[in-house]
Amino acid sequence: MPCGNKKRKPSSWKPITVAGQFFKYKGEFKNKLREIRDKWKPVTKGLFRYISKTSDDHTLLLHAMKLHHNPEKNQAIVDFFAVKKNGAGYCFYFMPVGGTEIEDVSFHKMADGADGGDPHSALYKALRAEISDQTMAYRANFFAIHRAVRMPAPCLLSGATIDEYTCEVDHHPRSFKELADQFVTQEKLDASTVSLIERDVGNFPQLALKDRALAQKWKRYHMANAGLRVLSTQEHKHLPKRD
Repeated sequence: MPCGNKKRKPSSWKPITVAGQFFKYKGEFKNKLREIRDKWKPVTKGLFRYISKTSDDHTLLLHAMKLHHNPEKNQAIVDFFAVKKNGAGYCFYFMPVGGTEIEDVSFHKMADGADGGDPHSALYKALRAEISDQTMAYRANFFAIHRAVRMPAPCLLSGATIDEYTCEVDHHPRSFKELADQFVTQEKLDASTVSLIERDVGNFPQLALKDRALAQKWKRYHMANAGLRVLSTQEHKHLPKRD
C-alpha cells in the first residue's frame, strides 16, 4: 500500500510516560488518574480526603499537573492533593504552597495535555454530554411519531428503514462543533480554565460543566439553535467530517 494511503493513528494512541510510569495511550493514563481518584474518595460526603504525600499517587499527580493546559495549574507548586464530592461526581483538589484556598483540577485536562492535545477536547465532550438529553428526546419523539402512524422510520438520507438501535442523531445544517464554537465565543470561554467534573450516569462516567448556571445557558442555547436529524448509523459514519 502506498505510504500516502496509510491510516495515521490518532494522537490519543501515542505511548505516554509520566513520572516513570508507562502508558500505552492517553486513555490508559486517564483511567489511571480515575483509578487514583476513586481510590481516595472520602467516606463522608462533603469532606475532603487527603492523598498521602508519600504515595506514588501523589507523585504521579504532581507530574500530571505539569501537563495541564492552564498555566495557573501547570505552574502551581502543590502542597497536597485531595478528593471531594463535587455535585454528582468526585473531583481532585490541590492546595498551592502558601495558598489559602484549595482549588479543583480536572484529571481529564491533565490527561489531554499528555500528548499535546487540543485543550478544547475535554470541554467539548462535556458540552456534548450536557445536551445528550435533548438528542435522546429528539430520537425518541422521531420514532414515536412513526409508530403512531404505523409507518416505518426512514433514514433521512438513504430512505432505508431504521430503528432505535441502528441510528444516530446528527446536527444539521450546523455541526455540533460549529454550535459549540459559537457558544464558547459568545460566552468568552477559555477552554483551559473552564472547570469540569465527572458524573456517574447509569454507572458510566460522563464529563459535565461544574458551573451549572453555565450548563443551563448552554442547554438553552443548543435548544434554540440546533437543527437535528435522525440517520442510519451507516450513513452517519460516512458523512464528511465537519469542523
